Amino acid sequence: MIHMKSYSIPISLLRQYVFCPRIPFFQLLFPAQNSEKPLWVKQGSEYQEKWESLQKRRSLQRFGISENAKLFFNQYVESDEYGIHGYIDLYVIDYNNCYPIEFKSGNNSFIEGGVLQLTGYLVALGANEKINCNRGFIIFKESKKIIEVQNSIANKSKLKNVIERIRESVDRQILPSSDATLSKCSQCEYLRHCNDRNF
Repeated sequence: MIHMKSYSIPISLLRQYVFCPRIPFFQLLFPAQNSEKPLWVKQGSEYQEKWESLQKRRSLQRFGISENAKLFFNQYVESDEYGIHGYIDLYVIDYNNCYPIEFKSGNNSFIEGGVLQLTGYLVALGANEKINCNRGFIIFKESKKIIEVQNSIANKSKLKNVIERIRESVDRQILPSSDATLSKCSQCEYLRHCNDRNF
């Protein structure tokens, strides 16, 4: 077990917290026990690679972004203010504005976690680039849907709340309660660690 006096939270764990609060707990406190990433994570990475190879040449007008904008893939960002860090799938700089873009496999059934994750990237990217970072986008592979996420006060308030909850559970080393359903638990790599899950 690691000592957690001062640490930065991976932005990807914000989405995981919405899926189940126990996943960040296990990943932060017991990193050596992390198992192979589930299939849906691999599918998301594969979709990102495909998009990268095809879309670099395509118009960015559907996002309201200039075709002359610069694209940056898999870039590291961090926010000292929020205590978070991570790698953005893609971000675009258009004049004095930057836009993070996340790629998701499947449909938009777990959109709340995706919005929270992208909000984390919005604040971290804005802090790193020192330019306006007011909105970003989530692209879903299956539905082809594009969701715009605003760097709003409400979204940042939710972000801070979840970060505080993650830190509290880790600092106190108390397993969070979970209301995860059978469908969630059946695809979770940490199911065997949850002794109160009767599935």
